[in-house]
Amino acid sequence: MGKQEQGWAGERLTKAPSIGDDWGYASHHTPQKVAIVAHVKRLVWPTLVSPTMVRSGGAFPLLLRVRRGPDGRVIEPDAAELHLWRVYLISANTGAATLCRTESWWRRGKHLWLGVRVPPLVARDVYDVHVVAPGIDERQPNAARVFGTASMERFRFAVVTDHQLWDPSYRIQGRQRNAGLYPGAKAGTGSGSNLAIAEQGFKELALWDTEFVIHAGDLIFGLDFTREYEQARKLLKRSRLPIFAVPGNHDGYAIYTLKLRASLTRLLAAVPCRKHLSGSLSWRKAWGFIGCFYGDVKHHLFVDLQQDGLAFWRKQLGPAEYAFDFGQFRFIGLNTYAGTPERRHAFSVYMDVFDLHLGAPAVDNYGGYLTDTQLARVEKELAATRRRGLVPVIFAHHDPRGNAVGAPYLPNDAFPTDPLGRGPFEEWNFDSSRWDSNPRDMRDKETMKQNSAVQLLALLARYGGYYLSGHVHADERKSYPKGSMLGPHRVKRALAFIRTTSASSSVKKGAYWGYRLIEAQGRKLTGVDFSPKHNLGSVPAGNLWVRDKAENSKIVANGLPRVARVTIRFSLPERPEGYRFRAFPAADSVNPMAKVERPKVVQVGHHEGKINFRLSMELPAAPWPPSPGKVVRVALRAMPARDNTAPDAVVEVTTPQLDVLQRVEEGAGFDAAPGQPMLFSSQGSVDAQGDRIIDVHWDFGDGEEGRGARVTHSYTGAGQFTLRLTVIEETGLRRVVTRTLRIQPPRVPEGGCRGCCAPAGVSSVGGGVGFGLLFVLFGAGLAFALLRRHRG
Repeated sequence: MGKQEQGWAGERLTKAPSIGDDWGYASHHTPQKVAIVAHVKRLVWPTLVSPTMVRSGGAFPLLLRVRRGPDGRVIEPDAAELHLWRVYLISANTGAATLCRTESWWRRGKHLWLGVRVPPLVARDVYDVHVVAPGIDERQPNAARVFGTASMERFRFAVVTDHQLWDPSYRIQGRQRNAGLYPGAKAGTGSGSNLAIAEQGFKELALWDTEFVIHAGDLIFGLDFTREYEQARKLLKRSRLPIFAVPGNHDGYAIYTLKLRASLTRLLAAVPCRKHLSGSLSWRKAWGFIGCFYGDVKHHLFVDLQQDGLAFWRKQLGPAEYAFDFGQFRFIGLNTYAGTPERRHAFSVYMDVFDLHLGAPAVDNYGGYLTDTQLARVEKELAATRRRGLVPVIFAHHDPRGNAVGAPYLPNDAFPTDPLGRGPFEEWNFDSSRWDSNPRDMRDKETMKQNSAVQLLALLARYGGYYLSGHVHADERKSYPKGSMLGPHRVKRALAFIRTTSASSSVKKGAYWGYRLIEAQGRKLTGVDFSPKHNLGSVPAGNLWVRDKAENSKIVANGLPRVARVTIRFSLPERPEGYRFRAFPAADSVNPMAKVERPKVVQVGHHEGKINFRLSMELPAAPWPPSPGKVVRVALRAMPARDNTAPDAVVEVTTPQLDVLQRVEEGAGFDAAPGQPMLFSSQGSVDAQGDRIIDVHWDFGDGEEGRGARVTHSYTGAGQFTLRLTVIEETGLRRVVTRTLRIQPPRVPEGGCRGCCAPAGVSSVGGGVGFGLLFVLFGAGLAFALLRRHRG
């Protein structure tokens, strides 16, 4: 392992985002007939559905599939050309681009890891990741969440699942709990209706400003993977959210076609087969007739694979399994709709009528299933998570506890048995002696009591944590304390299962379209249920929105029965006096006389003549249940901050030897030694109008930057450097000042040092008595006094 590899390998062990290291996922060959337009090519992590989480100034690993040059050799960086491997972060909200620093690299086989450092001045936002390197120019949308200075001990994330955008059954079983006033509520018919609530849900999650969003599968319905996956990708891209997603069963169906030809002999044989069609028709009778007519057709079923949903997922969205750390948790994304395409066998019949996608994928096995390889990976990941002192949070589509009513697990069936799914609901399937979906493995004799779900339950009972899922289209939460039973297993560590309702598909009785908000505090997930008082586990979608009235004016609406603290964005033309913000109840609000909290500016950015504000504000709760006359509406307006001036910026510097901050005035300088740590402070900066200073940027003049009122920095070499300090206050005004720093070795008097010269690294400010000399004299005097006291 070379020097470049060693520089990153130690960090890689704790930051590797995979539970299986299957980084060739995007290049796996699938023998399907329909071509897939690949959106994941060389950049295989991070991606649209597996972003990176990084703090401002922090580092993250980036994974590329290597390419070869004309000579057949792998193209990889070296120490002199590392700067040619450029990584940009492009704000999904403002378009501002930032060049990161590529610090290290290492290669294993066909993949190359780059260690990438985010500049400390990068603001909290969601970013596209754009890689430009020899032979590579690739961009992944929403692939990085820079979370600024947010606390990792207390944060909030969301869970959304089961969009199934082309599912027509939502018209019969869909359920909205809102006043029908959100933007887009009346736009279009057919698929446009549940697409509208899907887009609305993502817009609400942006207002909640969660750290990230977990999608537990069934993003699409599974009728036409080419069109549906492209639509789903655009939906996720437009969300401008950091979304961690895993596939569900609808995402992973394998669609085959069955081609059978008739002959005269076959036609004559059809006469005695008519008995299969007597009485009321069913799928079983229809396939009985076909079997009688053609004989055994099983060997025809798995020949002509048209589309494999999991192949579309991997080539267009990202990996199906991975893991990431945040706070004191390890989040583990698991693909529970695994197995061979034969097990996931399906066909679809549908037609487009007035933009209605009428039809359904016909499939026998839509329950969960894990391979032995997956189970081994999960066990390894859970053990490593606990060794590192983290709490595991698995998110997947299916629940291994199985069905709540009837048989918990159902055996896999060879297609076709009941492809319209009219039999018992399937939460989890297993291979039995009835049909082996993969003759190449050793799992042809699983039972109800011993299958992949039961094995996964054993791991969960041993390691505990949390399990987040969807699939059922209804909310549920159940905890298993230590010592309780989880199926046949005794729980050794506390465990909780959390299910989330459908985002835009059909729902169970009593359920509704929505998403969950979950609070993380320390090592626990709290606030899982949105409003128990109103029997709302999830947040009902369609009750929180923003309408732009003008460039400087918005209406923010809340129809929820709880106070909602939201984040609002404004992009305004730069003005010399900046802006202040006012909030007051709108005339058509449910309570126009209510008191409204003043919005608080939490972030300011400048880009291409615009000031970009992020505001935090609290919206009062609305009466429940929702109706058009019960919505809280708040008018939010930006106004010029008249007679406003930029803040005064003060630079103070100290070294360990000085132990006291020294103010550096304009035109003056500050001396220090190379390698000496220096503390820089802007805490003496003030604003004449009393506006809050919300951001401080430091440019040290040597290519390094810092952020915050107090930062430390050391210069590696001697020379004269221009320090640049930028202080930004809440109205958007900023003050920039520069100071001169002279970095040089300690000065030695002529004739050498005889005990009175300054020690290495001592600074002086504007001439006068050296502080190092004062330090030496003070130390000598103190030692003399202590000696006299001891002898006395």
